[in-house]
Amino acid sequence: MQAIEATNIILTPLDHDPVSIVSVYIPPSSDDNLFTIDLEYFLQTSSHCVVFGDFNATHSAWNCNVNSNRGKHLFNFANILNLHIAFPDSPTRFGHNSANTIDFALIKNFYYPYTIKSINDLYSDHNPVFLNFDFKLKVESSNPRAITTNWKDFRINLNNNFSLFNYYPNNINNTNDLETKITEFTEAVVATHSHASQPIVNAHRNYTPNHINQLIKHKNNLRKRYQQTLNPFYKTLCNRAQANLKKELKIYSNDTWNARLEALNTTDNSLWEAQRFLKIKDLKFLR
Repeated sequence: MQAIEATNIILTPLDHDPVSIVSVYIPPSSDDNLFTIDLEYFLQTSSHCVVFGDFNATHSAWNCNVNSNRGKHLFNFANILNLHIAFPDSPTRFGHNSANTIDFALIKNFYYPYTIKSINDLYSDHNPVFLNFDFKLKVESSNPRAITTNWKDFRINLNNNFSLFNYYPNNINNTNDLETKITEFTEAVVATHSHASQPIVNAHRNYTPNHINQLIKHKNNLRKRYQQTLNPFYKTLCNRAQANLKKELKIYSNDTWNARLEALNTTDNSLWEAQRFLKIKDLKFLR
């Protein structure tokens, strides 16, 4: 490792793919342009990964007052790789005249509900931080209709494994035979369709700040109340909430873009990735 200290274990829970758990410490003196290379190495150890520890990085995205250079790099890194940032509501480190959240987690493709808390139990400038995942609750199931089917393969496989000669009326003598043939036909079609289909995976998951999520919930509740009562008062409140949400989304979008620009540099290829992104994307906010 060039810039971080870390310990990595891989767990294999029942009924789940392997999960890589990484305990990480990034010293304050580490190179701000190299630590993301080390993080990316650990994130590639498994398709499901939790990187948890002391990053020594501050950013408003995890409730800090100052955006440090390392914090900007880390925030940009998390956005590019679609990592979820899990952080406690209260600070994790206390100085003489300051308090910051520098202990948190980066979560990759591991969508169980969780709680994360900073616990004021030790006589130290660092609080212990507990990150707990709830495995008793089921992960939100994917949409069973979100699949794509190769109908050419479906037709070929059905023709190879299914014969209509077995379904001539002369082969059906009673209701039991009819029920059996219906079951065989249904199972053959379902199995062939499943064989020729695969889920549509949307790996892009954008990070949304908690205050914007709350604004979305508030707006949706007002809209539902108006739809139930048709009271113009709730429609007015809903319109105001919608306008406020648009304003906050615009501010967040601009802040995110500015943070990405400030974090660009030539040593980790982020500048090259950004210019390639600008070439292929139609960015409306730049017009």
